Amino acid sequence: MRLFVHTSVTLFTSVESEEEAAFDREGKDRPLLLVVEVVAVDAPPDPVVCVNDDRLPALGGGSVLDLVGGAPDTINKPGITKGMQTVLLCDAYRFRIYAYHHRHKMHKGWPEWSKKQGPTEVRSLMETISAYVDGGAALPVLWTSKPHTAWDNHFSGDEVMNWLGTNGYSATMTCRRDRLPSDIPRHFLHHEKTDPGSKPAKCARFSQPVTAVKVYEIDASDANDNKQYYTRVHVSMQSTSSTNFSTVNAMNENKKWIAKKDRGRAINQTKRVWGIEMNTARQLYLKTYGQIDTVDSMLRRCRIYNKSFKYWHSSKNHALAMAVVMAYDMYLECTTETPCHEFFQLDDTTRLKLSKGPLKFHEFKDKLSIQMLTYTPANVFYPGDRNFREVTEMSIERRNARKRRATTEAIPTATAGMLNDEQFSMMKKKRKAVTSRFCGDLTKYKQHLASKETTKTRNNCFVCGEKTKTRCGMCSVPLHGQVDQGSVKGRSCYTDYHDECMFGLCRSDDLLL
Repeated sequence: MRLFVHTSVTLFTSVESEEEAAFDREGKDRPLLLVVEVVAVDAPPDPVVCVNDDRLPALGGGSVLDLVGGAPDTINKPGITKGMQTVLLCDAYRFRIYAYHHRHKMHKGWPEWSKKQGPTEVRSLMETISAYVDGGAALPVLWTSKPHTAWDNHFSGDEVMNWLGTNGYSATMTCRRDRLPSDIPRHFLHHEKTDPGSKPAKCARFSQPVTAVKVYEIDASDANDNKQYYTRVHVSMQSTSSTNFSTVNAMNENKKWIAKKDRGRAINQTKRVWGIEMNTARQLYLKTYGQIDTVDSMLRRCRIYNKSFKYWHSSKNHALAMAVVMAYDMYLECTTETPCHEFFQLDDTTRLKLSKGPLKFHEFKDKLSIQMLTYTPANVFYPGDRNFREVTEMSIERRNARKRRATTEAIPTATAGMLNDEQFSMMKKKRKAVTSRFCGDLTKYKQHLASKETTKTRNNCFVCGEKTKTRCGMCSVPLHGQVDQGSVKGRSCYTDYHDECMFGLCRSDDLLL
């Protein structure tokens, strides 16, 4: 098994004082670090990674939430108000976080890049993961060669592209209009804004893209004075607006073709098919960028949040949501890929169950919630359980005994606080169907109604809990019959107890929870 990088997901929050240059901006969140160890079963990470920023709202109260607008947040609000932004570097096809960079002003960057936030973040992230490339100082080794990265236009610029090429990296990113290559005059590239519905722009979409190639020589540092090179390719094209792609060590050619797009269903005869402009640079970018956008949609469905003036709640809950999404991605990998089945040596019965399809995301969350509510650290099953107070109070002999028992028993999956299908079936299937609590049809209910009797003492009703002298002779439980007076007048406890739809709502059913 290959161990992925220890990923610490911590979130930036505001502080009161910024006077000291050495102030640790993330100090208040360090106790909230969520470390996720990701294990690859069959192969090292994909050599393609994507980078994007992840946003988190503050979820506080008061008028401060209306001060700043922005991109949609994780709980369907119109925009980010006060919160944080973290740049995440993850796998291009799976949610595996390899590095992160908090977006604030206290980073010690490079003087020549001090006013360029995007390129500074690129350099910081790439220097972080360089230690995990083969030959680096960190273990484990994640990549045998330097990976290809995909970025959006916030990170573009000549400085960062040259720095990536000089250090042997390959990258693809969209390029901002104000950061086009300085060696190319602007009038040779698509750089003007396009009005919606512009007919000249629609015609220009299907023309050949402008492709500029330049090979740079790297200063030799070895004794043999061997020359090394890196290649930059800039592609400018007309799409819905002016579009520019900057690449380094990423492309060997650039071809144009028409890609087929469709929307709708052919059954209802509403399917629409059309062609869009496509080339090698655009396809490379679309195939390797966008994983974090997919993760953001899953973070919305987690809905782990609460409004509080305690700002660290938002960061902690957002990190927990990331852990849930990452765990689900690992679950899909383990249940759908054959190498994982072979590694875990699954039997035919388990493989047959997995062939029916993995759990949906909401089902997976419910499963995690039940396990979290029923598990206790006293089982000493997971690493770190020994540090809980419940375990440290035990003697060493008892602690080791609980650990041995936990390894031989399955993790408890009982549904605490809710009635399950097995309990419902057990109520319906007794030794004699006539004496079953649930009647199903009126024929059986007539028999229960005929067995109604009056006792000498008052007992608590099995439905409402009030005192009564009436009871069902077949079920031997006290129930209110047809009462015409008193505080329980008009109650239908006798009928409700024998109704399948009321199972779990009666007072006596609390004993099953």
